[in-house]
Parts: sequence; C-alpha cells; structure tokens
Amino acid sequence: RRRSVSAVFVPNRDVVLLDTRRAPKHPGGLRLYVSGPMTGIPGFNRMAFVRAAAQLREAGFTVENPATNPEPSVPTWENWMRLAIPQMLTCDGVALLEGWENSEGAKLEVMVAHKLSMQIGMVDGWLS
Repeated sequence: RRRSVSAVFVPNRDVVLLDTRRAPKHPGGLRLYVSGPMTGIPGFNRMAFVRAAAQLREAGFTVENPATNPEPSVPTWENWMRLAIPQMLTCDGVALLEGWENSEGAKLEVMVAHKLSMQIGMVDGWLS
C-alpha cells in the first residue's frame, strides 16, 4: 500500500501534512524537482534520484535532478544547497524520495516549497 500522506515539521508551526493525492494526474508540462536524502548514503543516493527522474520524465514531467549537478568548487553541504535551492525554485512542484524526512537538505527544500505554495508529493504520488 502506498503512503499518500507524509508529515513535515515546519519551525514555529504545527506539523504540515503533505497530501500526495493532490498531485495532478496529468503532468501537463509541470516541472518537478526531485528531493531526498543524499548525505551519508553510498554514492549520495544518486541511483534513487536518477531512477525517480527517469520515471517522472517517462510520465511526461520535466524534471530537475540535483544529483546530477556539477560539484561546487568547495563541496560543503551549504554550497550544495546553494545550488539546489535556486534549481528547485524553477519548478512547479517537488517529488520526494523515500526517507526525505531524515534529510536536513530535503526538509529545508520542503519547508521552502511549502512556504511558496509549491505542490509537494512522494514520487509514487506523482506517478499514480
């Protein structure tokens, strides 16, 4: 059974529920950003990002995949996020990988996306 609702903690607010059933059934040219855990995962979890991006593209979405970004000149977490956040802001929605809630970067991306009223859902929710 697919999870259709996830929760995210937003500072100074209660839990925000993200209902992936709101994801549009027809992509209609929507641009999605893939968000998920990277730090501490072998290969920075690139295969999960690449697989999700391919599935979303096959479903008709335009996809931004931060796992394919060039390495910053000083590869700190902060500099990776300085590349990722502007990239995410070019999108209409965020497609979350499993385990996103354990990632500081993904939680930051979700918080920004939520504040900007972007559509947010699990990858499977966008594909169903």
